[in-house]
Amino acid sequence: MKHSKKNFSKPVLFLAASLIACQPVSALGVTFSDLDKVPWPGAETSIQKAADLGLMVGETQNGKTIFRPRDKVSLCETVQLAYKLMVNTKKLTPDDSVTEKWSTTMQTYKIPEWAHPALAQCLEKKIVAITDLSSFMNNGAPREATRERATEILGRALEAAVPSLSAGGSTSFGDNAEISESARPYIALLAQQKIVSGDNQGNFNPKNTLNRSETAVLVSNLYTLLVNSASAPETPSEPVEAAKLEGKIGGMTNFYINFVDSASYYYFSNSGTAKVELNGKSSTLDELLELFRNGTELNAKLTLDSGNRIIAISVTAETSDALTGNITGCSKSSITIEGKTYPLKDSKDVRVYLDGTLRDFDYLLDTYKDGVTLNATLSLNTEKRVSKIEAKTISSNEKKGKITDLAEDEIVLDGSKSKTYEIKDADELSVTINGSKKTFEDLMELFDDDETITATVTADIKNVVSKIAATTKESSSSDKGVIASLTSSKLKLNGGDSFDIKSKAGIDIKIEDGTKESDIDSWDDLELAIKEKKEITVTVKTKNDYVSEITGRVTGVSGTIYDYDKNSLDITTKEDNEYTYEFDDKFQVDNDEINANNKDSFLTWMDEYFKRSDDIKVTLALNSDGYITRIDD
Repeated sequence: MKHSKKNFSKPVLFLAASLIACQPVSALGVTFSDLDKVPWPGAETSIQKAADLGLMVGETQNGKTIFRPRDKVSLCETVQLAYKLMVNTKKLTPDDSVTEKWSTTMQTYKIPEWAHPALAQCLEKKIVAITDLSSFMNNGAPREATRERATEILGRALEAAVPSLSAGGSTSFGDNAEISESARPYIALLAQQKIVSGDNQGNFNPKNTLNRSETAVLVSNLYTLLVNSASAPETPSEPVEAAKLEGKIGGMTNFYINFVDSASYYYFSNSGTAKVELNGKSSTLDELLELFRNGTELNAKLTLDSGNRIIAISVTAETSDALTGNITGCSKSSITIEGKTYPLKDSKDVRVYLDGTLRDFDYLLDTYKDGVTLNATLSLNTEKRVSKIEAKTISSNEKKGKITDLAEDEIVLDGSKSKTYEIKDADELSVTINGSKKTFEDLMELFDDDETITATVTADIKNVVSKIAATTKESSSSDKGVIASLTSSKLKLNGGDSFDIKSKAGIDIKIEDGTKESDIDSWDDLELAIKEKKEITVTVKTKNDYVSEITGRVTGVSGTIYDYDKNSLDITTKEDNEYTYEFDDKFQVDNDEINANNKDSFLTWMDEYFKRSDDIKVTLALNSDGYITRIDD
């Protein structure tokens, strides 16, 4: 049986939980019987965690324990949650004298007695102001919390509990202007900490109310953040002279620094603004953290303010001598400089600069594989592993034209702006002819035989040749990649390779699409597939420098699901065309593997979505046989 068209929807404001819907969840020995009413599949996980942590509880009705996942949360309940978060993470100690201090004030505003201890502490900590209390009740009943009010209260609690996290600035939400001025910095703080996010349109919806399922996600994530920031002891109560705060770093996070053989922890006044120096040069806290995590020995001198908070840090990194030279080998596990190989601990942790710009390691690796000559300086940690790479490209340029003169010391191209190029060592040149690796002597023989030769010459800024790719008049070659763009005169692959098109009618096209008979075998079909944003991996063959054949397969497609069953998905693309793609035996949905053992649960999960929404947009990854191997929303 197939199903009608619907939409994957994400809960507005809070980060999504897990993938597949479950049966009612047990929490602290209690089974909530109404979790089939959650607003989105997966909310059960956060509800269970919030209950296990003692932050949220259910109630008993007709002999069953229920959670009321869709009920609204009041401002009084929000304050209660802020209080529980601080107490349960040992950021706050309950104090009856504080409750007594504020008792008369709370009675004046008719605050329910059960909320007095929590609200009193929030008043004491300036999480809530007295002027706020008039809005807590509505005709004798607790007022429902809007998203912005709840987030402001919890954000103020977070700032009070973790002083190193300072609220400020604005948000990047599309409806930022609708967020009240007082709430905006605290919403920005929680967004920065990945506690809250926007809806599918990038909006925060500040005036909407908050349900208990969304709240469970929020407080569960906040609890994790508070616990992770609670491991360090308090800063020493007695001020220490800055000049004496020197030593080897034994522990380090975004929030604090601890020296070896010391029980003292020193917090950053604001880790985003503290002055950071590394080996006498301006640096960043992120760079220090990467070095520390990579095992680099760091000796630091701290400058503290009057509250013993770090306002400046000067670090000397004890690394081995920097190594400089051309990169002659590169992989995700090692890098070779002038023939000597150095290991990487984890390529993702290596700090890479290419031509002065911060890049990831994969970018450097791709550049090397593209044949670009790179000169690099490596920094090693104490384990003799690479922790930092500063690379520069050795400038080169490419010119294409007909060879009009060729000798062991120069090559001349017709039609190039700079026609003459110097050859320093013909025997060391990289030479290909019609796509096959050859020698410079082979090229000379062709030229001496009066063959018409077109060549692409790669040279440095001084016009010294490093590579010659030559084609004869009746030449052919091929290349493989994903189509990046297509016009009537040019086809371009990802990575920069482009091919000239002389005649669309003269190109043989055969591209498989899925497992059904919807293959792409004409120019019009190919143009349509490109308009539909399909990912198409192809082999492009050329003859005499023009495209002659395109073969391959669709490896990715995006669209809206309008039908599905246990074997396949039917989608509609942006051009309103319908396609059917079959599931592989195993496939991924986000980070979850779907196979024969749990496919029924997956289909049940799909059914739940289809009951709630009507526009499921997905991106499918297809394998070499055209079957679905991954679904992303």
